[in-house]
Amino acid sequence: SFPGQSQLRDRVVAALDRGMEDSSTEFKSAQTWEVLKKHIVRTAMAMANLRDGGDIIIGVAGEPSGWQITGVSEDVLKTYDPDDVLDAVNRHASPPVNLELVLVQHREAKLLVIAVQEFRELPVVCQRAGDGLDAGSVYIRPDKKPETRRIQNAEEMRNLLVLAIEKGIQRFHRTVTRLGYESQDADSKRFDDELEGL
Repeated sequence: SFPGQSQLRDRVVAALDRGMEDSSTEFKSAQTWEVLKKHIVRTAMAMANLRDGGDIIIGVAGEPSGWQITGVSEDVLKTYDPDDVLDAVNRHASPPVNLELVLVQHREAKLLVIAVQEFRELPVVCQRAGDGLDAGSVYIRPDKKPETRRIQNAEEMRNLLVLAIEKGIQRFHRTVTRLGYESQDADSKRFDDELEGL
């Protein structure tokens, strides 16, 4: 069984109510892991390079009349092992992608959501070719578009680098703050020790 998360559920329900995919939301019909594996690996790497990450929602079929929420059967659900999904993605991804599989109930339908987290420090680069992927390529989800592709121009690369730089600055600030507090604490302790000697 997969752990549920209320924040994720709210996000998924909002996407289903909109009935639209975008750069951070992708709908897939209820197919087995083997059928969707290549697509999920590629999309997960791209969503990891997206600010705030993204969700692959399995159990939504594209019909001529629009998206239909079909849900996922137990038989299809059984084909998705969280460890297998993570392993398949991270055989190609460097650094590793953080993701989790979550079951979301929406009305009568049970949906499987692969929630992909934004990269922690460095953008994700494909380290291994195969399954339609090219080693050394950086995959992205273009702004407001429900598609996965390689970076194609300088602006897209700059946007990704800006996100990485922001993370580096935040990390530096946390380190300085932590060291600053530790230094103040040490000075305070020395001062207290000196007072005790008087």
